[in-house]
Amino acid sequence: MAIADRERVLISIRTQQAVEARRVRVGEWRVGGPNAKKAAAGLRGAQLSKEMAEDNENSRRASALIRMLRSNGNTLNQIAEQLNLAGFKTPRGFDFSGMQVQRLIKRIESNKLV
Repeated sequence: MAIADRERVLISIRTQQAVEARRVRVGEWRVGGPNAKKAAAGLRGAQLSKEMAEDNENSRRASALIRMLRSNGNTLNQIAEQLNLAGFKTPRGFDFSGMQVQRLIKRIESNKLV
């Protein structure tokens, strides 16, 4: 029985070392299965999208129009329609929707987009 207890402790130590080695190698705090990789890739993609939007000159010009339309009391969808009619595109080259307008408004309000 003492041998089994000792083996259990050794297995635990080896497992902890393997997890720590993976954290160092991969750079993840949590080690998980395939979903952990997808989640990490999704976070990197979301961060890239934010950076693209903040660096996009088109978004900066659109913010002035958004401020004006918002002060006139237009809805998010109405603002998106006006942006699309004016030829503005999202950072990925698509037409604006109400959700993208809402995100731009949040960036404008947090002074990330001037």
